[in-house]
Amino acid sequence: MQRKLFSLYLVALGSTLLTAWLCLAAPLLPKAPTLPNEVQTLAGLTNFQIEIETLEQEGDPLNLPIAALKEEIEQSLVERTFRVVPKDGDALIRIAIISTSNPDHPDIIGFTIHLAVEQPVYIERFDATIRTPTYAAVQVGFAANEDLRNEIDRKLAKLVRFFLNQAGAANRANKRTPQ
Repeated sequence: MQRKLFSLYLVALGSTLLTAWLCLAAPLLPKAPTLPNEVQTLAGLTNFQIEIETLEQEGDPLNLPIAALKEEIEQSLVERTFRVVPKDGDALIRIAIISTSNPDHPDIIGFTIHLAVEQPVYIERFDATIRTPTYAAVQVGFAANEDLRNEIDRKLAKLVRFFLNQAGAANRANKRTPQ
């Protein structure tokens, strides 16, 4: 009988020590990664407006088919279950494609693609809601004149995929977080 009680005592002591160790080790256990603030601002967004603009160096027009680029981006958004709306969306995706060339190397064009998400944000000191950039991502590249369109298409697609992956991560993290 004493042996049985001693065994039960050891089991109870072992479980208590194991529980205490788990509680102490909890800060060391892996946690879900915390997303950067700018990525967290994408959580819950479902409706987007899209604007694309080009800013080229004087005399070096890009001649990009803006309507076709916009349609490709819209299709990417819809494939990921976002909606594209003509106005009054949750947020505005503003894409700027900026190009420049060097007179010493006129056959090479440098470009930057800037994707920003702007959302209506209430600013207390102004007592107003204004559209403010809350997220930004950039791609930079160089291309020969004859390859420029393909290179911009490739970098823009990569940038949009990156944005969509971050928006998806923000939405998944938002679903795990208690409201």
